[in-house]
Amino acid sequence: MSLTASATVAAAQHTGATPTRRADSASTAADSLGRQQRLKTVTIAASPLRPDAPSNGIHLPAARFTDMAANSPWDVLRQAAGVEVHQQGQGPGFASDASMRGFSSDHSTDLALWIDGVPIDEPVNGHAEGYADWNLLFPRAISGIDIARGPTRVLFGDFAIAGSANVQTKERMRGSIVSFDGGSTASALNARQGSGGLFAALESDRSRRFHVSVGARVDQLSTTSVPDDAASLHASHGTISPKLGLSALFADNATAFANVSRGFKSTDGTISDPTLPLIQTWAYETGVRLHRGEASATLAVYRMDVNNEQTFDPLTEGSSSGGASRRRGIEVDWSVPIVPTITTHGSWSFNDAVYTSSVIGADDPTAAPTVLSGLRVYNTARYVGSADAEWSKSDRFATLRVVGTFIGSDAPFDEPGVEVGGYGLLHLSGSLRL
Repeated sequence: MSLTASATVAAAQHTGATPTRRADSASTAADSLGRQQRLKTVTIAASPLRPDAPSNGIHLPAARFTDMAANSPWDVLRQAAGVEVHQQGQGPGFASDASMRGFSSDHSTDLALWIDGVPIDEPVNGHAEGYADWNLLFPRAISGIDIARGPTRVLFGDFAIAGSANVQTKERMRGSIVSFDGGSTASALNARQGSGGLFAALESDRSRRFHVSVGARVDQLSTTSVPDDAASLHASHGTISPKLGLSALFADNATAFANVSRGFKSTDGTISDPTLPLIQTWAYETGVRLHRGEASATLAVYRMDVNNEQTFDPLTEGSSSGGASRRRGIEVDWSVPIVPTITTHGSWSFNDAVYTSSVIGADDPTAAPTVLSGLRVYNTARYVGSADAEWSKSDRFATLRVVGTFIGSDAPFDEPGVEVGGYGLLHLSGSLRL
């Protein structure tokens, strides 16, 4: 997002004029008061991840995905960030699911997407609150992506319960690329939502070795829905999300970090029932980050406790709210040059997500409810990861890249207690600059 500002040039700018030119200076100052000057364009964007941030996240420069064999933004995340991406349906209005840390992320609603500082998730949508259309992204126009895992960043509020993707686009591009796509969408919504948030953050370097991050945000959401042939419904929800992180440099090339944070998202179905409570989570994380020269590696462990868990039942095309779940796991990331022309990258997440308290009632009052407590959270994989090796020659005059993406056993949302096998994909891409 760009902001163009104008300012008035004040007479104080001319106070250094000599007495012999006082009249001319006064005239110039008077003229300038009635004249405006256009300043240079100011680009406003969400701040990137700090290298010493007390949380686990990765930065993807443009070079990581410019030449990869990706035909959609979803492939970019799958190959470069190790984020689970799967197609949930076909037809107008369906968005792929980008999941992280055991959140099924219907229509990518659990992962906040920002492009150049603008939030993309739709707070009111007929498919799902928080619907994020990643097709807005053109891979070759991206200058960088910051992936933050968990609700650790105070800037991101609603829908950042699993994490956030902060995308920066290029200021300028050269050349021509043409692509065609087709389809149609229709939307008939009779609802509106107003929301606002205040946030504050303090980043403090207590010494050369210790960094402290303290922040909080206060959000208020007000939703009005007008169902067909029924009276309008209105409800408001407020929440406070504190954030606390600490990182410590305990060796010249090693940093330990830990954080505690709270996040939230609007519940799917708010468009028809605004009284549904917000889904909220407390997230805990600790890890170690190693860095030497151009090589880096991170190992982190996390736990997330979710309240007001929501589970979708495809048989009744409804959802059940009010349960609880627990997610915990281990994450590993690395970027290591093997030789000057070959670099390997990797991003893996091993996840254990289970319902701790969840019961789905049956439509038939005589039928027994479905108890999910102790079962795997729907639509989550045991592990998801990517690993690649990239060869580049003479300032990327020529490149060759091999990527493997892997998804562990998955728990489908329509069969409680059932798991399907995992799979892997191999991607090969190359480029030659003419």
